[in-house]
Amino acid sequence: MRFLPSFSRLLPIGPLAACMSLALLSGCATEGAVEGSTVTLPRNHLAPFLEAPERTRLECRSETPLSIKTPAKNVVFVCPQLEARATLPELQDAGWRLINLDIGQDFTQDGVVCLPLTITVVKLF
Repeated sequence: MRFLPSFSRLLPIGPLAACMSLALLSGCATEGAVEGSTVTLPRNHLAPFLEAPERTRLECRSETPLSIKTPAKNVVFVCPQLEARATLPELQDAGWRLINLDIGQDFTQDGVVCLPLTITVVKLF
């Protein structure tokens, strides 16, 4: 008794069919494009962090406090020296590294303990 299906009955796709499908897909990918046209992207909110010179130090404060409702990776930090804001993962992706974390005085908001944060970051690359 055979438990696996027999693949000998399946018809293989020939080279002509493969070329035709690739041609169709490549035509769909470029449809509507105009040669020499450019794509205008929205201003990147990380641009100030990416363009900052190496070894720049910033002190940034959390926009919202750290709490059980807000995971650390989602805390947005405001950096007034660059007039920009970003999360820690975004700062790391832009070449910044955390060198100091200051946890402020805790407080309770709606029965949840909240911690304001201040970080110092340095631009490595």
